[in-house]
Amino acid sequence: MLQVTPSIGVCTYPEHGVDLDTLMRKADLAMYKAKDLGRDRICFFDISMSREAEERVSLETALRQALRNKELAVHYQPRVCVATNRIVGAEGLLRWHHPTRGLVSAASFIEIAEEAGMIDEIGDWVAREAMLQQKQWAQAGHDIAISINLSPAQFRRGRISQRLHRILIETGASARSIRLEITESALLSDANETLKELNALRDLGFTLEIDDFGTGYSNLGYLQRYPVTALKIDRSFIADTKRWPIVQMIVQMGRLLNLTLVAEGIETKEQLRQIQKLQCHEYQGYLYSPAVAPETFECLLNGQQTIAPPPRTPASQLGILA
Repeated sequence: MLQVTPSIGVCTYPEHGVDLDTLMRKADLAMYKAKDLGRDRICFFDISMSREAEERVSLETALRQALRNKELAVHYQPRVCVATNRIVGAEGLLRWHHPTRGLVSAASFIEIAEEAGMIDEIGDWVAREAMLQQKQWAQAGHDIAISINLSPAQFRRGRISQRLHRILIETGASARSIRLEITESALLSDANETLKELNALRDLGFTLEIDDFGTGYSNLGYLQRYPVTALKIDRSFIADTKRWPIVQMIVQMGRLLNLTLVAEGIETKEQLRQIQKLQCHEYQGYLYSPAVAPETFECLLNGQQTIAPPPRTPASQLGILA
């Protein structure tokens, strides 16, 4: 059954304008606000929407300048083995050294990049930086995999496998040292075309992972269909102890499919103890380190210490399959 979720923007004459162009522009602003609020709703125009639109236009212009002025950077957050507490990988996260706002995370501007048609250029730049960085660290004796995020918009625009293949050739990087993180929403949008692209990426040698798992609508059938090797459990489940039974269910599902399980957002020792009990394989979070500049990450690699593995809890005591 087809489910329709309209987003409707409304403005009124003559309060919000007396000519058609003005009224249409303000109705559009109200419609986009309805989409931002979750779709399937009606939103009435108010003056704050004009201010928001002006801010977005200003940010879009600044972002285009940032690409030209080399204000973008990739920072890296460690992926850590739960058993040994050693760094086994890194997630490359986009940052913007804004001239007045300081260091800005991608969450603040990636949607604007998508809407403005800049996502391919930015995505290619991040992939190139990550591949070159992985080669540099490997040559220094730290041959760890780097993961990068692919947005749903990159899949909707198509040819992502061709773009990444070209960057592989340009950089001389090994695809097997690059992990690609895809959200559940990307998997479920135009599923057949997405599956074709994912298979092409796998055939190139990339490792595919589902990011923020649990926030979408994936089920066992979907996971079996796609060529993914890891699930990254969304930080919202880690932060809320009432949702830990969901974490346990995700772990059980992942173990059934022989997937690597990565817990995101680990900030306390108690959270680390819990994922040790559940036998997650890896974790990320501020408990070990936030995302840092490449030179700082290399210091982490050089200075890390191995700790004794925690006692292994039998799977039968966890209520999950071994």
